Amino acid sequence: MKVLELIKKMITRSIIKTSILALFIMIFSSCQNDNEIQITGDLVVTFKNYQLLSTTYLPKVYIIDDTFYPLIDNISVDSKGILRIQDLNYGNYYLVYTKQYESGNISSFKKLFQIKANETTELAID
Repeated sequence: MKVLELIKKMITRSIIKTSILALFIMIFSSCQNDNEIQITGDLVVTFKNYQLLSTTYLPKVYIIDDTFYPLIDNISVDSKGILRIQDLNYGNYYLVYTKQYESGNISSFKKLFQIKANETTELAID
């Protein structure tokens, strides 16, 4: 009798282990492939007074924690005053841009922004 009970317990445990293994395989096989998961977003900046932007000191993007080295340097602004950057990793950044006034004065400005996965962050700057 004890041998039969022992065999039943072993079979039951084996079935349970196989079922759990099959469940894990089904769960993980339904997950997306790592290269299909997008954790980037885009940035679109509209400079309303783009005529004042310095042509010498072009806009730069910095990671919020790195104030010394720009992530993207000398970014071009199109003829309508729009700056576009695609596929930035999600996170916190700031944009540095410079205005040059008719008087000859130059002023630099910082604009903080956040990139979220699969979204476009839009900024409008006077």
